[in-house]
Amino acid sequence: MKLFLFGTLLTVSSAFIFGKSDDKPVDKPADTSVSKSCPTDAAPKNLDAFRIYKNYCYLFNTKRMVYADAEKFCKKHKGTLAMPKEYAENSFYMDAIDELGIEDPLWIGISDRDTEGEFVYADGTEVTLKKFNFIVNPILVEVQDCVALEPSSSLWHRYRCTSTLVTSARRPFICQFDI
Repeated sequence: MKLFLFGTLLTVSSAFIFGKSDDKPVDKPADTSVSKSCPTDAAPKNLDAFRIYKNYCYLFNTKRMVYADAEKFCKKHKGTLAMPKEYAENSFYMDAIDELGIEDPLWIGISDRDTEGEFVYADGTEVTLKKFNFIVNPILVEVQDCVALEPSSSLWHRYRCTSTLVTSARRPFICQFDI
């Protein structure tokens, strides 16, 4: 994992950032493969963008969309935006993002659109992973309701869900599908 600190490129393991975890990816059964387990119609020309972790298939989609359109895309293919509920899962995302060379923040399934300051996952459950710090501009906190995973810091950041005249809210995103 690569981090920039005061203009210096550092390479550290995700265990250093997130702490040790006993959660290891579950070995895939012999017949589990991307073509059999993932909705490949979501990215038929880019099967390399899919990853399998535990009981989920993830699509690391580099097509840029506003948050609501990314949600619709995942839902159309019977999934949700990714919901990192364990430190190991967040580390898995970071490893895949690094492997795929994605440098821009990716939408994940966390927002406080319904009640300011009450973050929930895409499935409506309360965000329980509390180790992360949101980097917040206090002036914009009430309009930054959607969350993206920042590859350069491994942290979740709040962003506007939609574009304005001066800023674009189009970002790549991660879909999560049940296997």
